[in-house]
Amino acid sequence: MSFKKHIYQGYVQLNEFNNIYLPPPIQNLIIKNFCDQNNLIFKLSVNEHYIKNSYMELFFILKKIKKIDGLIMTSIYMLPQDKKNFSINPRELVSKTYQFEEIVGNDAEHNAKKIIELFNGKESAFLEIVSLNCAAALVVAEKELSLKDAFDYSRKYILSGIVIKKINELKQ
Repeated sequence: MSFKKHIYQGYVQLNEFNNIYLPPPIQNLIIKNFCDQNNLIFKLSVNEHYIKNSYMELFFILKKIKKIDGLIMTSIYMLPQDKKNFSINPRELVSKTYQFEEIVGNDAEHNAKKIIELFNGKESAFLEIVSLNCAAALVVAEKELSLKDAFDYSRKYILSGIVIKKINELKQ
């Protein structure tokens, strides 16, 4: 008789939770021991972003939950404590459709060139991706309430020339 081993994804929080800071290696050890004791296959833990109230990685895991049998974390306090959940649908914010190749980065030199181009005002897939990431960070950090407003603000700020001006000042 053969028993199926269940695959569980670990989830590690880099921030404090419930006023406790538990280093990620300790959290991984606790999760791994639990899996070993319960005959579960442990998938290496995903680290949450070190941003206050960030649950992006948790939401990503939950979207792919059909590919794993479950999620293991060291404390229930690692779950979002407030009701502010949101998902990002880029199509609601970005009007143009881009090919995958236009969105994916490359080596450091290529990526640096693309970033400088966008800070110089070139509209591209990179501008949209950077603006979406900025918008999400502003909402998570509670600096903006609306993802759309945060996206519009980020996009306009990047295109304003202020960023490249600051970069050039720092170079001198």
